[in-house]
Amino acid sequence: LLAFFAGFLLLVHPFNNEVANYISAFPEVWYVIFMLLAALFYAKHRRGFLPITRDKNLLLAFLFYFLGLLTKETAFLFPAVALALDVFVFRLPFKNLFKAREITKYAVFGVLFVVYLAMRVLALGGIPDPKPFYQFTAFERVYFFFDLLGKYWAKFFYPYPLKEFHAFSQTVDLTSPAFLFGLVVAGGLCALAYMFWKRGQGTLLFFLVWSLVFLVPALLFLDRLGENI
Repeated sequence: LLAFFAGFLLLVHPFNNEVANYISAFPEVWYVIFMLLAALFYAKHRRGFLPITRDKNLLLAFLFYFLGLLTKETAFLFPAVALALDVFVFRLPFKNLFKAREITKYAVFGVLFVVYLAMRVLALGGIPDPKPFYQFTAFERVYFFFDLLGKYWAKFFYPYPLKEFHAFSQTVDLTSPAFLFGLVVAGGLCALAYMFWKRGQGTLLFFLVWSLVFLVPALLFLDRLGENI
């Protein structure tokens, strides 16, 4: 009992929760919440039996998607999550995706994104195009793609040390554990995706898509992200 309560105290002690309570990063927490709610209600929309229930849940999915855009712009990638749900989990026939109702539904996501951009322009007086913080060669972009992929996935399994700021090194080292682990992760994800596809395990395939889709901006647009990649 002493060990349990000592461990529990360590878990909830303010000294250790600065990562979650880091005040300037609160949009990250809301962003995750809104994306999860959007996915939940989109799935409920697909599972609904009554048209009125399906429509209500779809409207809620649109609402939380838009709230996600207001907290973090990478929420614009959510339609990829909705598409993955349709194809892998609910097994919507590919030809059905081109029906008027489905096209209209995905178009609404686009309209909401345009509305968000208009609000952004009105608030900031335009869409700024900041100078790149870093300058990367094509080879360095490929290297850091796998390097950061390895580091992100390492955090999934071992998130320590808990800290809100991680220094980014521009050093290229082909023997780096993170880079080598990133290569292993990339190969493993491809192998898992193929296996899940062949076995018809759409839900597991969807989880792989979810785990990667919101990492795409960080992995591809390194020079635009600022100091704290």
